[in-house]
Amino acid sequence: MSLIRVYIVSTKILFPLFPPINHWGEFMTEKYIEKHLRNEVKKLGGRAFKFSSPGNNGVPDRIVLYQGRCFFVELKKPGEELRPLQKVMVKQFKKLGFKVYIIDSIEKVRVFIDEICTT
Repeated sequence: MSLIRVYIVSTKILFPLFPPINHWGEFMTEKYIEKHLRNEVKKLGGRAFKFSSPGNNGVPDRIVLYQGRCFFVELKKPGEELRPLQKVMVKQFKKLGFKVYIIDSIEKVRVFIDEICTT
């Protein structure tokens, strides 16, 4: 099976028109990565709640609770960057002593899972 990738060229970046493909041959979306994260956290016995804070735009997408600890996760489709407001919120969380994990691939989900299991 051959796949032709089409790229859009901007003044700042070069990115594929179609996102990377997962192991089932589907396009890799933020929704797919988010579902994978939820499933992996659930397998560990943790929970990955959708985080919504009315009046506070830019907060991370998920709050992961695992073994008495709390982790904040922002999910993106592969290669997508944080919006300016999200960058501001990440800095605010950091000032409060929290790390916000930016996950844009299945591999980064694995790294996150390994990190929360070993800390």
